[in-house]
Amino acid sequence: MSEFVRTRLFFILVMLSLSIAQGLVVHASQQATNKLNKILPSPVSVDMLQHYP
Repeated sequence: MSEFVRTRLFFILVMLSLSIAQGLVVHASQQATNKLNKILPSPVSVDMLQHYP
């Protein structure tokens, strides 16, 4: 039973770290998109967003 609990806890920890990493990546990409929108004129950034969803 303890081995089962240990594997479950390890699985939960891995899933939590993956979700946290995914959230950080999404946050970083949103910040980069905002910086590009400030730097570039709007038609260029809209075209880039259409090609890279």
